[in-house]
Amino acid sequence: MARFRLTVPLRAAPFTEFAGLSALLHDVAEHTRVGDDRRLVAEDGRTVPDLELDAGDHLRPGARYLAPDPATGEDADFTVRAWERHRQTAIDFTVGEFTGEFRLTAADDPQLLTVDGAVPPPEAGRFRRLRTLTASLRLDLDAWFRADVTTGATARLDHPLARAAVEFAPDIPGGRGEESWQTRVTVTVGGRGVLRPFLAVPLLVLRPLLRPHVDRAVRQAAEEWNSHYQPWLLLPEARQRQEILDELCAIPDDPEHTTSPGADPGGDGPGAYARDT
Repeated sequence: MARFRLTVPLRAAPFTEFAGLSALLHDVAEHTRVGDDRRLVAEDGRTVPDLELDAGDHLRPGARYLAPDPATGEDADFTVRAWERHRQTAIDFTVGEFTGEFRLTAADDPQLLTVDGAVPPPEAGRFRRLRTLTASLRLDLDAWFRADVTTGATARLDHPLARAAVEFAPDIPGGRGEESWQTRVTVTVGGRGVLRPFLAVPLLVLRPLLRPHVDRAVRQAAEEWNSHYQPWLLLPEARQRQEILDELCAIPDDPEHTTSPGADPGGDGPGAYARDT
């Protein structure tokens, strides 16, 4: 097993901004309606392309939506399991071979966000168990802003023969008048099952070579947050709403829409980052 630890500064954003964005996303969704062709229509009258209600009542438990992918010919599908802003939002999804679930408690006062999913093994074939993969993301906003626990956010990727995990923890109370969070990041990579003893020595030997790559990736991610996503969180709600609507109603492969929300020459939002990639 190889473990890498480093500390990076992240520009702070108050909890109210996270709560406001969560509520805004739910509000935008709740102001959509189902058109005659079963496709969704946004509050400003624009059609949401490639997203249609397949079964159930809009935003009610059991509502199922299809999002065709012209590139693969397959449909991604999303099924609402719960939509209660004061308690829980729960959505199951399938994208290609990946099946998972999204859970948020709760939209108006977000405390815990989890995403869990897996690529299940095929029904038959040799080494079928080795063709499975599980992934999870956990963001405990309550713990993050208390800063009194070891981990505020965790991402994991598990294969029967290997495992990788990234953990984030603030060293100071986030959003309590501080300009930045000194965030401890721990990256762990290791073998599992029969490969565990065989990977132990190579990982130990390669650790010094891997360290610069891990450091670079973590610091680049921190810079993306500091330069684009944190400033976007602080934008006025009206501008955030308009940019979310523009992104939601963007026509795929439209040359006039090649960036995400906020993509103006002086923008600070996610679109500014998308423009640079």
